[in-house]
Amino acid sequence: MLEATFPPAPPVEEMARARIYRLLARLFDAPPDEPLLEAIAGAREVDAATGRLADRWLALADAAARTDVESVHDEYRVLLLGRWKARARRIETLCRTMASDIEQRSASLEAQSRYLFSAAPAVQRTCSALAARHGAPFYRALARFTADFLGIELRAFQFLPTTGVHSHDASQAPF
Repeated sequence: MLEATFPPAPPVEEMARARIYRLLARLFDAPPDEPLLEAIAGAREVDAATGRLADRWLALADAAARTDVESVHDEYRVLLLGRWKARARRIETLCRTMASDIEQRSASLEAQSRYLFSAAPAVQRTCSALAARHGAPFYRALARFTADFLGIELRAFQFLPTTGVHSHDASQAPF
């Protein structure tokens, strides 16, 4: 009998990264439905040690709690469709690819780092533009959380032994 062998599951920290990337991909692909909006609004337990990222998450949870499905769908239509669609698709693709690479261990940390650094400038510009938009509190909070999360990812990649500090200049990190 042949036994299938599978690579070991990614560590818990890696799966947490993948879940965040999956959530971001989902929210840039389509507006949240009611269960997802409620889940985000209710997800208020964060590690205070994460500092600014925790603050950004809580701001997103607050924005989710203060809105409704119809309003957030309107935000999505105004912000992420039309001329913004390609920009939203770029973020969604980046996040979906990173989540898959982490979950399936299909790309090395060095490959993940290269991909993230190549996509980061365009994503940062989009997040900055979204964060500056008035009248769109949910997607403004999402853009700020996304920018901070990706900034942490970029800084972490700079110091991993497999990628090396010299492979990316820390001063060039866009977030």
